[in-house]
Amino acid sequence: APADDGGQNYRQILPIYPFAVVDGGEAPGVYSAVGRTATLTFRVNDVFGNALDDETGTAPFPILYADPLLTPGEWPGVRSGYRFAATPSPSLNLALQFRPDFLAPGTAPSAETVKENAGAALLRYRTILAQAQDPNTRLALATTVLPALSAGGPAMLGRLAAFAGQVAAALQGVAQSGSITGVQPIDCALAAPIDPTQLAGRTDDVFPVVTTLTLSRDAALVDPLAARRLPAALSATQTVAAQLDAPAGAASGADPSTVTLTAFAMDFEAAFQGFDGGSGTAKLAVRSDTAGAGGPPAAESLWAMRWSATAGIMAAFTDPRAAYFTLAPLSTSPVNGAASVSSYDAQLNPVTTTQTFTAVGLDGWASAFLETVDGVLSADTAMALAQLAPDSFHALMAAKAQLAAAVAGGVVPVFQPSDTFLAPGDPAAATDRFEQALLGSLAAAYTVSAVVQVPAAVSVAGTAESGGQAPPRFFGAVGEPGQAGAAPGRAYTSSTAKLVARDSGGPSPQYLTFVVSATSPGDETDLPLSLAFQVRFMEHQIDTADEDFGYVPSEWLRFVLPTPSLDLALQPVDVPVPSRGIPPTPVMQRQSAAQAAPETGRGPLGGVLEWDYSAGVTLMELQAQDDLWLQADYNLPLPRAGGPTALGDAPGITGRLAGLFAALASFNASWTVLQPLVQALPAARGAAPSGPAPAQVAAALVARVQAVADAWRALWMDMEFLAEAPPAKQTDLFVVRFQSYDAGTVQVFGCSDASGPDGLTWPTLNGVSWSVAPSPLPAGAQPPGPGQNWFTATYPFQHEGGTASLAVVFPEMDVLTRQTGRAECWRLRNASLSSNPALVANPALVYQTPVVGFSDPVVPLLTGGALGPFAPAGALSATLTPVLAQLAQAGAATGEPRTLKVSMSYRYPLATAPDGTALMGEMPVLLADGLSMQTDGAAQIAAQLAASANAWHGAVQPVTPAGAVLNLSYVVFATIEGARLPLVQLPEVRYQVPSGWWAAEPGG
Repeated sequence: APADDGGQNYRQILPIYPFAVVDGGEAPGVYSAVGRTATLTFRVNDVFGNALDDETGTAPFPILYADPLLTPGEWPGVRSGYRFAATPSPSLNLALQFRPDFLAPGTAPSAETVKENAGAALLRYRTILAQAQDPNTRLALATTVLPALSAGGPAMLGRLAAFAGQVAAALQGVAQSGSITGVQPIDCALAAPIDPTQLAGRTDDVFPVVTTLTLSRDAALVDPLAARRLPAALSATQTVAAQLDAPAGAASGADPSTVTLTAFAMDFEAAFQGFDGGSGTAKLAVRSDTAGAGGPPAAESLWAMRWSATAGIMAAFTDPRAAYFTLAPLSTSPVNGAASVSSYDAQLNPVTTTQTFTAVGLDGWASAFLETVDGVLSADTAMALAQLAPDSFHALMAAKAQLAAAVAGGVVPVFQPSDTFLAPGDPAAATDRFEQALLGSLAAAYTVSAVVQVPAAVSVAGTAESGGQAPPRFFGAVGEPGQAGAAPGRAYTSSTAKLVARDSGGPSPQYLTFVVSATSPGDETDLPLSLAFQVRFMEHQIDTADEDFGYVPSEWLRFVLPTPSLDLALQPVDVPVPSRGIPPTPVMQRQSAAQAAPETGRGPLGGVLEWDYSAGVTLMELQAQDDLWLQADYNLPLPRAGGPTALGDAPGITGRLAGLFAALASFNASWTVLQPLVQALPAARGAAPSGPAPAQVAAALVARVQAVADAWRALWMDMEFLAEAPPAKQTDLFVVRFQSYDAGTVQVFGCSDASGPDGLTWPTLNGVSWSVAPSPLPAGAQPPGPGQNWFTATYPFQHEGGTASLAVVFPEMDVLTRQTGRAECWRLRNASLSSNPALVANPALVYQTPVVGFSDPVVPLLTGGALGPFAPAGALSATLTPVLAQLAQAGAATGEPRTLKVSMSYRYPLATAPDGTALMGEMPVLLADGLSMQTDGAAQIAAQLAASANAWHGAVQPVTPAGAVLNLSYVVFATIEGARLPLVQLPEVRYQVPSGWWAAEPGG
């Protein structure tokens, strides 16, 4: 705006964007002037419309493209799709069809409406036709399956232009007649040859299936401003949808199998059959959250996997051996025992009695308990618990998870080791699979027959997953080939399984782990099965880096055509079917001794001195797994005076089962009271309770379930203990003075028997430590209380009055010197009434509250990281002693018996990875549990461990290459309130094994 117009007048020069220069006004000459320079006359007016003479004239103007390119996806009435084809030759086919239906929307559109729609579409098709006929327009067809594919070019663009011309002609007729009657769909088919063998050149095995069509121009012919603001003027890309269904208007009666996702997959896999020169193919998969044949998914929802032994992923089961695991019984015979039983009265007040039980089948108790917990967590009752007592509901769910882990701790191999018939197996994976089954249903603990493990041979020729993520995992059912789960007439069910797409050709094979349950376990002792792993899904893009709360983000793919190539036959297995529970005791009846019937001709007396011994035996609930051992003893002395000894008495329950026995007995007694109250919880929603409150019922239930869970967790680790005197008591005293809190700080005083501030464990307050380091009291300052060695520090503290929350944390205490903790506190008022630290308030003015504190101390659970490798300190026993000497002190302050669990393994380098890291092999050396811990017993334990390790070394004679280490794992346990709990865990303590050192050990 000129400076003298007072802001009333202004001018703006607008850029001119010609999108078409028409020669003669006809479409065929629309773009003939692009690339030339035109002389344009322009005139600029002010805001009132008056011409400004000094802004009128002529100027040269380059004629460039500024209009967006229109891909077939934007052509009115046109649908496009792609398919791969194997015949007559492998090709990527693009199909387009124009349907006139869109010109006549609704039930009875008027002729004028049809004309208007056709006219508007015709205007767009004139631009489409001009772009398609323009020699400066380029076309490219691409697919992610074969990134090197180069297809398109002028010939394919010419066919598109001819198709657009046909559509324009049809629209011209409709624009004149106002009717689509008699106007037929117009089809266009484009084909690009492909070379399937190029698929073998990929570096990744799992990849998306996306096809795109791109129209582009030379950047020098496109207006720069238009290219920035309208990128489609330079290049436009259409993601073409897969051709999954027949276009509307197609002939009726078409075979549905030719227009579905299944048919698309059949064509796709046929096109790439044998791409590796053998039997390999590309298996098509669709994201599991995408619709199947009922509608086309988004293009990025389709994926493919190279299934090939030489250029992709392949899995097979060739090892005829298998491993079998199952749950060990809690007790193999009925037990007797007395227990202190905790129960409730009608108002849920605790009641404790001592009861005596005889001939108890502990597994029967346990099975009934697990079924009861499942019932409580059924949909209706669980929902009521969640609404009425959410805290108890969450506690019950946590107890269920604890129970699943505790029960699974009893999983053991079904058979003794056999190199000929059994695979070594993976006990940890079997336990985990059993635990997963229990997380679904706790009662499965006594219905699962066996966890079966079959060695798998997996090969990965390329990169199974791009981007450095975890390798994909195959998921599917294990069952009869071609059928899910159990086959008709076979009395078993089987679970799903997973297999990781990683090369398992190393020394530790990968196992396919699954669960088999006999539907009638009492009818047969084993199940000879011929099974297949029916791969149906793949979990991929597993991003372990973003794992949160145990959840790992991933994507799921469903294979469209899983059979037959993804039905992986297993070697025959013979699944054992152990029976659960103690069988009823046999009943002996009708014992008698009778003279045998005389027979003539049998000696001089004719059999007069011969007698028959008879006895009757009754077996209740006979099962195929039963064996009857019948022993007949003769020449036994007759009973002495005082009567016969009772036969068949159950042994008393002692040792490791006593805690679980008492907990289950308490649950059984409590359940008689709790059961009707729990069953009434669903009806209690929205109604006033007539008895104990729902929250009280839920809390009582959780207490009993948690007690069983705790006892079961301790079951597999229970040992005999030796008590020991705790270390000396230590006391630290702190005073937090809020005198200057309005200035954002508080003063903290600390006192200890130590000689300096480092003898104190200074706390953090509300998450922050001191801002002014601890130091002795200033000269002349009075300590806040009795005692010597007072120190003071200044802490940041933000507070605006009212109720204050103070989080106090004493960090980084040495568990060997401070092993348990308990806090108590009281409050003074008026103890400091001056900023002068030398002034002491009159005690008569100082208020003091009662002392409050916790009744019981707490015990830490400590887990260390990797330690070492340490150099040997002489003999092995001397090398192990320093760590053991410290562990011997851990937990002594609890005043409870402590034990030590030690595992030792020998690790040695096998090879060096490309990144320079050593690939380590590992051999187990020993596992010792229940070692009694005493502060003066470290040397004795070290000697025992060294002796066992040296004996192993002498028998195995392992190689000792550079980098070999001994790895030890230590766990110190204490028995607290009947449960064996870990106090200190050192999972990895490593010691160097120089060449020749171990061999010099006694026994080595």
